[in-house]
Amino acid sequence: MKNLVKISFIASLLFASSINAHERAFVGVEGGYEFFNQGPALGAKGGYSFGDFRVYGAYDYTRFEEKDYSNNKISTEVKATTRNLYIGLDTTPEIADNLKAVFGSYMGYGQSKAKVQGFVNNKSLVGLVNSESLWLVGTKLGLEYIVADHHGIETGLKYDLIKIYDQNGDHAKFRMVKQYLGYSFYF
Repeated sequence: MKNLVKISFIASLLFASSINAHERAFVGVEGGYEFFNQGPALGAKGGYSFGDFRVYGAYDYTRFEEKDYSNNKISTEVKATTRNLYIGLDTTPEIADNLKAVFGSYMGYGQSKAKVQGFVNNKSLVGLVNSESLWLVGTKLGLEYIVADHHGIETGLKYDLIKIYDQNGDHAKFRMVKQYLGYSFYF
């Protein structure tokens, strides 16, 4: 499955670069905040803009930590990270001078790693590290402001549906809502 995502990513970039369009390639970075797990998200992307739509490949990293104190003697600590590689397609109609609406969808593959630690009287009692593969399908809604014809500042919301598979073939579904802010440089 990882190979399918990689092949799709490479094919979309080759397709994008082979068309002689009046628009251009871009690279960018994103930062965000995931509402449900209250954790930061960072990412990088690259692709090609065709005017009113664009294709891209992206990588993002999300992290979250939670501590739960049952009482003064027993506590748990959870640390989790996800790393995702995905491809996407955005519709970017211009709604005003240098301002574009962004409606998009994306899909990809990733890895989730969680570490759960139990403490009794501040001494580690139980520890568990688990790493699982996941599939990601998402959509986003936002605005992009173009500054000086080469710089794009984008903000909006992303909604992800994540299906995580464990070693036994069982799966669980999660939903994530992220607010994001991104910067893109257009060549």
